[in-house]
Amino acid sequence: MDLKKFSEILKKYNNGSFRGSKRKLAKELGCTEGAISNFFYERAKPSEEMLNRMAKVLNVKITELQKIFNVSDLNICSEKNDNIINENNIYKERNKLLEEKVAFLEKQVKFLEEQVSFYKQRL
Repeated sequence: MDLKKFSEILKKYNNGSFRGSKRKLAKELGCTEGAISNFFYERAKPSEEMLNRMAKVLNVKITELQKIFNVSDLNICSEKNDNIINENNIYKERNKLLEEKVAFLEKQVKFLEEQVSFYKQRL
């Protein structure tokens, strides 16, 4: 991690002062100061979502943060793929439920058609 570069970004973000910058950033990101410290001291890497939020708040490009935190596009792509797979599974489950509903409704239509036919014969 490029600690110096991240420190410079934090100072700029906090009006030239490093002191209190992690606390201010954490507050704006909706996370703990400990989480920011974990990123800062390389005990954890920020997620794609966190990188996006940090980029917006700090007014820097996400690619700059990726370089600072040594987060490659592959890691982010992997997370995106996981999200896409999860969304795919949700859509498959919804599709299955909709197919079951359609089958049920088709049976109801068939039943109603038989009833109509029955009552027409009685007339």
